[in-house]
Amino acid sequence: MFEKTRQFMEERRIESGWPTDDYAKVLYSVVKSLRPLVAVEIGTYKGFATSHIALALAEVGIGVVHTFDVGQYLSVEDFPNELRSFISYHPHMNSASEEFRTTLTSLGEIGFAFIDGGHSYGRVKGDFWSIWPFVSDHGGIVALHDSDKPGVAKFVFMLKSQGEFDVIELPCFGGLTLVQKSSHDKEKNLKYWGVK
Repeated sequence: MFEKTRQFMEERRIESGWPTDDYAKVLYSVVKSLRPLVAVEIGTYKGFATSHIALALAEVGIGVVHTFDVGQYLSVEDFPNELRSFISYHPHMNSASEEFRTTLTSLGEIGFAFIDGGHSYGRVKGDFWSIWPFVSDHGGIVALHDSDKPGVAKFVFMLKSQGEFDVIELPCFGGLTLVQKSSHDKEKNLKYWGVK
């Protein structure tokens, strides 16, 4: 089962230039465990991570990954049939736009989010804070890819230094950081960062 999906994922890995799929396997495992009704991805590109998230949702039979990108490199029809009903693709949408915020508001509580858009400190911080208010207070997770790059690493350091976030750094290719949300930290975090 899902053989075409696995072939598609391997093709996307090669096209994207990734030497390994370790970070995507972590995403798959986390999503399969969380079973979120709503997942969000910033940075679709070739659909490599998207397909792993969608496969996890397909295997548990619930949820949709809403994937956003400032460009358009593919369409939902490019994904294998067995994943299409688990993907909602939003090309040409910037995470700093009002349209993005309106879309997030309409989705409801986010159980899992994956950020792999711009890697400057400002972009990562903006992406994170555009999603964080919508993430479930009951163990929702935001994953940050490429946390070995200077801008992402700086943002992760800032999160860790605050001492109010549950942060796990994983030694996957490119670096992967998971930030889990719980009800006790919502107001403190928003106040610290000056986000309303």
